[in-house]
Amino acid sequence: MKTNIVHCKKDKFDVLIDRTTKWGNIFSIGKDGTREEVIQKYTEWIKTQSHLMESLYELKDKVLGCWCSPQACHGDVLVKLVGELVEEMTEKKYFEFKCGCKFEQTNDDPIRIKFDPDISKIPLDCQKTWDLFKRGDTKGVFQLESRLGSSLSKKLKPENIEQLAALLSIMRPGALSAFQDGKSVTERYIDRKNGEEQVTYMHSALEESLKDTYGLMCIHEDTFISMSDGTEKYIKNIKSGDKLQSINEITNKVLKNDKCINVEKTRFEKGLNLRLENGFTITLTKDHKVFTNHGWIGVQHLDKKRHIVAIPYIQYNNKTESKHINELVNTSENSAYLGGPVSGDGRAGKVIDTGTLKNHKRVLKWLKNNTQLKLRPYFSLRSYYIGVSHPERADWKKLCVGNKKTKYNVWVDSLGLNLTKTNKNIHDCMFSTSDKNRHSFLAGLFDSDGYIGKGTNNGCIITFCSSNYKSINAVRKLLAIDGICTYI
Repeated sequence: MKTNIVHCKKDKFDVLIDRTTKWGNIFSIGKDGTREEVIQKYTEWIKTQSHLMESLYELKDKVLGCWCSPQACHGDVLVKLVGELVEEMTEKKYFEFKCGCKFEQTNDDPIRIKFDPDISKIPLDCQKTWDLFKRGDTKGVFQLESRLGSSLSKKLKPENIEQLAALLSIMRPGALSAFQDGKSVTERYIDRKNGEEQVTYMHSALEESLKDTYGLMCIHEDTFISMSDGTEKYIKNIKSGDKLQSINEITNKVLKNDKCINVEKTRFEKGLNLRLENGFTITLTKDHKVFTNHGWIGVQHLDKKRHIVAIPYIQYNNKTESKHINELVNTSENSAYLGGPVSGDGRAGKVIDTGTLKNHKRVLKWLKNNTQLKLRPYFSLRSYYIGVSHPERADWKKLCVGNKKTKYNVWVDSLGLNLTKTNKNIHDCMFSTSDKNRHSFLAGLFDSDGYIGKGTNNGCIITFCSSNYKSINAVRKLLAIDGICTYI
């Protein structure tokens, strides 16, 4: 059945698309033009709303209910867009795994799939996924791909993300070796979760806190414990025989002479330091595997002459838009680009250091074409600079700032860039914004403070200079998101 539209009061429908829903037309006949003009405005508007375009599949094979039918309305636009989506899906090939996951197929022989997940859309209630964990099918799952991880996953049968997190905790050596009445903490948690052992609490006051973990407690090693002499001690430093403060479960009175028993140290072993292709260093124990140019290899089998540890692509939430990307320029990408030169070695965000004349002309031209800022270009000593301000004062009553500050000053302050070049750092928003904004920011930074040249084999070499190590390190992390190798 194809998607169609009916009158919501005269016929049955599946999805209501009037103004009370997300599909409603934000434009009104009369106020915003004739019926045809309003429909045209809606057509142009909805194509800019990514969350609606990505949700069009919800309307596939549905009857849409509106107040206008049979007259022309925005519902006709939705029907047309859904039709185009169905046509596009029909032309594409998909490969379906046994678990039910379906991906677009990009090649027939050998079969290759397009895998570009959006973390914000991954459902945490997918029953087929939890069935995999319950069967112990954990191959390729970090921390759970070992025989122990698969075995415990099969026994615990996790049903939600909280129980999955608990599974990773009860796999640790401390939980496996801490026995009471012949059972380890690991076995006790599994039995209580599966209803094979009654849930009990050491004290009634703990029930509210430990209800979700079936009465079992997991404490960080830096937690302070009250000693019998009134002092406090890190739990990791407590030894067998130390006297602690505790509470009598019957009388609720403080006991000052309880001795600590069953104290064991967590397993400790030396790790191997690995320097990744992107310059970062990590430490791993021999029971870990890493992905190299030769596939997955155990740490103990790595050969520094043969193996290069690959850089994973870090998937950030591309829907996140920083509050700092504002109306100073015409688009968020251009605002991000402006953030690049401002984050460079210029003085306190109010002066952009553009370096060479070539860089200076390029950045100055861009600022004139894309912003409403007041610009003051000049040369001093050995470098070119651009003084920056804004013609309008900030709304100081609303923003609680001095009434002498311009909009540009407030923006620089919000990014923490009203500092000398040695104290600046790249704002966290650049690590959580979209790929386009991040790339625009780096382009602006390199245009003002960097040098872009041609390397061997038609490669590109970018040299970024700064007297601020924090900024250099932050730039390296931003580049690592896209798997770009760097060195100092």
